[in-house]
Amino acid sequence: MNYDNLQNVTGLTLEPSDEPRSITHDHISQKAQQAGMELSPEHWGVIDFVLDVYDNCEECRSARKMMALMDTEFGDEGGKKYLYGLFPNGPVTQIHDLTGMKAMSSQQDLGFGTSF
Repeated sequence: MNYDNLQNVTGLTLEPSDEPRSITHDHISQKAQQAGMELSPEHWGVIDFVLDVYDNCEECRSARKMMALMDTEFGDEGGKKYLYGLFPNGPVTQIHDLTGMKAMSSQQDLGFGTSF
């Protein structure tokens, strides 16, 4: 995947990982099936983006920052509307649930009923 939008807007350069990850697509697919989700190529594009951000950007590990990066990268597809269409329970939250990654700071605000 080419992250041109992100680089043009933020200056952040991400290199898609060619290395085998500890979190495999098979593992994520299995978790998605258990959750009643069928992952499309569009889902995988967003999931791989989040995993690549984790691999390349230590300071990007807050939910607000991640959501801003995702909104920028997928702006041509519709940004947040597109992301919430794919992951209605919150893109950051659902991707973290599927991958088994630790929750990020400010990922959910139950007082406001929001979930990134």
